[in-house]
Amino acid sequence: VGGIQIDFSNTTSGGYVNTTTSETPAGGLPPTAYRFLGTYYEVTTTATYTGDITISFQYNPADVHGQEANLKLFHWDGSGWEDITDHVDLNTHTIYGITSSLSPFAIGELANQAPHVVPFSGATIDSTETYTATSSFTDTDAVSASWSATVDYGDGAGAEALDLNPDKTFSLSHHYATPGTYTVTVVVTDDGG
Repeated sequence: VGGIQIDFSNTTSGGYVNTTTSETPAGGLPPTAYRFLGTYYEVTTTATYTGDITISFQYNPADVHGQEANLKLFHWDGSGWEDITDHVDLNTHTIYGITSSLSPFAIGELANQAPHVVPFSGATIDSTETYTATSSFTDTDAVSASWSATVDYGDGAGAEALDLNPDKTFSLSHHYATPGTYTVTVVVTDDGG
């Protein structure tokens, strides 16, 4: 299979290396918070070896939803997926790992996590006043690089675009035409969906 390289640190007898690909994982589900790019690699050998093996796989950058630098190479150890990543070469779209055995391998990336809006203050205001508040949001994954937001002030006007600051803060400001109780809803969406 093209795009795969295996370097044994020490072989004691020669043999063949066999690599097959599959769209179905030979191991279990990806580790929590990860998703696999979709191709699984089963690598076996008839050679006898000792020591570490450096293994690399080329990947298609179009399959990556987040940042390529955050990719991980996982190795099925018989009971779970182990992160064996050594480094990612962004120029050749190749991921390298170090392991002591061969088995199923998969390339994974952090699954997108939705941003979380920090609760903001409510207020009791007169009908002549403007409601204002400031807040922020967090996005715990390393997948997202940009965000957009809407705010619905709950008075029937519907959602409108909300400007976000580079430090992940935002300001709310709205004048209500009639007295009442209103629910303000802020939705932040990242570039991962």
